Amino acid sequence: MNEAEERRNAEKAGDMLSTLLENFQDLGLDPDYAAYLLLSAGLSMAVMNNRTSPVVVNQLLASAMMITNKNVLEEEGDDEDETVH
Repeated sequence: MNEAEERRNAEKAGDMLSTLLENFQDLGLDPDYAAYLLLSAGLSMAVMNNRTSPVVVNQLLASAMMITNKNVLEEEGDDEDETVH
């Protein structure tokens, strides 16, 4: 797969994830439970695809946490107590 195809697939995956998050919100699903579902699914996928290399799983998890913290800090507004989907 070339770089352009990878970029298109990443954009499609992002759109699908945005739709899923909107669906969770429409269901009135608790944001913490939605986060639990997504984290469990992602971590399960990482472990299943890297059974012989727990280091890779840890690297994926650490990278995800680092990028998430960076994005949250950049997007953080005045109301830090508000629950956001």
